[in-house]
Amino acid sequence: MSSDFKLKPEDLEKSITSNTKWLILNSPSNPTGAVYSAQELKEITNLLLKYPQVYILCNDIYEHIIFDQFHFNILRAIEPKLYSQNINPSIVYQKDM
Repeated sequence: MSSDFKLKPEDLEKSITSNTKWLILNSPSNPTGAVYSAQELKEITNLLLKYPQVYILCNDIYEHIIFDQFHFNILRAIEPKLYSQNINPSIVYQKDM
């Protein structure tokens, strides 16, 4: 289901059923360090727009630990229409501090 330890939209779509409620998406991913580009996230968000019953948990806790000048992308910034489907505990935690 992955390539370079990243979820591909076509594999995700094959996995979504009427019972699917959650997608957990980590980027950067621990322990592999795989990070989704803006284009990769856009492809995933385009797919998820077709499935409003699927909530997305994005744990971006490692967003500040990136090397090689890579630009970190947040799913809800890539596709604001998914804002109500997206939960990001690292953002909640930061607001509580």
